[in-house]
Amino acid sequence: YPLYNSTFTTYRTSPLYHGATPLLTNLEIHARRLREVLAGDALRSAQLGGLYMPSGSLESCTWKLLGDESAWERAQEALADGEEAVGLSPNEVRGIFVEVRYEKATHSAILLGESNKTTLTPGFTSVPLLLVRMPAPLRELFLSYLTTSFDTRISPMKLRSSFLTSMLETIVEQTQYSSQDEDPSLNLAALRKGVGLQLAFPSVVPHLKNLDISIAADDIAGFLSRGKPLWQHHQAQTQQRVTNFRPSSPITGPFTSSLSVYLNNHIVLTLDHPCVVVSKVVTGPFALAGEGKLKVTSSSTAA
Repeated sequence: YPLYNSTFTTYRTSPLYHGATPLLTNLEIHARRLREVLAGDALRSAQLGGLYMPSGSLESCTWKLLGDESAWERAQEALADGEEAVGLSPNEVRGIFVEVRYEKATHSAILLGESNKTTLTPGFTSVPLLLVRMPAPLRELFLSYLTTSFDTRISPMKLRSSFLTSMLETIVEQTQYSSQDEDPSLNLAALRKGVGLQLAFPSVVPHLKNLDISIAADDIAGFLSRGKPLWQHHQAQTQQRVTNFRPSSPITGPFTSSLSVYLNNHIVLTLDHPCVVVSKVVTGPFALAGEGKLKVTSSSTAA
C-alpha cells in the first residue's frame, strides 16, 4: 500500500478547482500534462539536472484513484493475474496516488481526503492532506503544477508539540485498552519496541540538536497507571490559570503527564517548560516529526 513504510513530507492544500471537468475521472489527462512538464524544455531540464543524473531517464508518470488497503490489494492481485482491476466506487475513493518513475528511482505523492466530502462543492475536489516523497527539484515542480493547474494554495504542515503528544496518547491508550472485538493490531505487540520522543531546545540551546527519550514496552502500562491522577491534577491546574496567548501544552494525557514528572525527577526538566519543544514521536504504527515528516509503518486503525 503506497502509504506504508515511506517517509513523506506533509502539506495542507485548499480544494482543487477544476470547473465543470471532473477531476477524479480525468486523472490520465493530468498524468500526461505533468509528464510533459517533467520532460519539457531545456529550462525545466536544467531545473531537474540534479535529479536526472542519479535517477536516469523519465519512464512514466501515472495518476490513479486510491482506495483503502483492501481495495489496493485486490487491484494488485488482478494485475498479477493479467486481469483489469475493478474501478473504485465514489464511496471507496480515499484520494489520488501520483507516481513518477525514472530509470533508477520511483517517486510518489498522495492527495488524501474524506470520501464523503471529496466532491461536496461543485467544481472543486477536496483533498486537504498532501504527502510527498520526492527530491527537492521534482517536488517543487510537482507543487507548482498543482498550484497552477488547480488554483490551489499549498502550505507546509508544521506540527505542534501538543499535536504530536496527543497522537502519542491516542496510540498508547488504544494499544493498552483495546478489546478483543477491535483491531487485533491495537495491542501491546504494536508497541513491542516501545515508544520514543525527541525533545529540542531551539530558543535556549541551539547547539544541542536534540534529546532522545526511549520508553520500553514493558514500562508503558506503568506510566499510564501513574499518570491518571497526575493528568487529572494537571487539568485542574490548567483550568485555574488565567493566561493570554498561552501555547497548547504538550502534556495531553496520562502518559505525557507521568513522563513529565519522571523527567522532572531525574533531569529537572518538564515537557511543558516554555523552552522545550517535542520535535518527534515514534511508536509502532508511525513516526511523526514537527517539521512535517510522516512515516506510517502499520496498517492498524490507530495509524
